Amino acid sequence: MVRSNENEKVRQMGNKVLRKTKFFHVAFALIILLGYFFAGCSEKVVYPNSFVAGDLIFCLMYYMINKIQSEDMNKCWEDNLSEKEAIAKKYTDA
Repeated sequence: MVRSNENEKVRQMGNKVLRKTKFFHVAFALIILLGYFFAGCSEKVVYPNSFVAGDLIFCLMYYMINKIQSEDMNKCWEDNLSEKEAIAKKYTDA
């Protein structure tokens, strides 16, 4: 979605977020591999620790991206917005 935005500044800021969050690819791959080899389900443990770790990493990633985006989005808007940009700004300010 970031790469197809009409606002050039939004695209540039979005690429900044993408660069900052690349390490999550490695973290998710590690959790998946560890979960595949070491997690096991039983009657007592139906939700392996790897699932919990994956959920925690997802929540951390969501929080981090939301924080970065909220700080950077205000820098993207110019004083004279087009109609489409004004609509987009309305929904990102929420």
